[in-house]
Amino acid sequence: MLRRTLVFIVALSITFLATASQIKVKIYSLAKKPAYLGYVVAKDSRYGLLLIPHLVGLSPGMHGFHLHVNPNCSNGGKEAGGHLDPKKTHKHLGPYDDRGHLGDLPLLYVNKQGIARVPALAPRLSVMQIVGHSFIVLADGDSYKNIPKNQDGSGAKIACGVIKSSQVV
Repeated sequence: MLRRTLVFIVALSITFLATASQIKVKIYSLAKKPAYLGYVVAKDSRYGLLLIPHLVGLSPGMHGFHLHVNPNCSNGGKEAGGHLDPKKTHKHLGPYDDRGHLGDLPLLYVNKQGIARVPALAPRLSVMQIVGHSFIVLADGDSYKNIPKNQDGSGAKIACGVIKSSQVV
């Protein structure tokens, strides 16, 4: 009986997630005392994953934004692991080049008031693909190159959000 119940719950969860088209991910600073910065809504569209930030308290300008493998923001974001790269390309080429990391997202724009509200499109992703991973916001823009090696020109990790199935709306 317990086994049938568990199978039913798993099947129901998978069905629920399979029909999910939107998720709301809370984002926190990676400071010693983490502060809630807002959230990012990720929505499926016919053109890919639409990312709609609702963030405050960031420095103005462009910020690197990535999808990382692990659903973990601890240790200054280091536990999030590397960029999502299921094809093992080992290339940091940006969100529009299918020869690189799947976790390379469009830059995050923050206005002079420290507010990020400009939507961006990640054409190679869907809501289902991001569940169980994490978003990382970086201090600077992104060169989308691995030069120097193992760096992307984005500076330090400054914010993070774990993407959980319970955030599906």
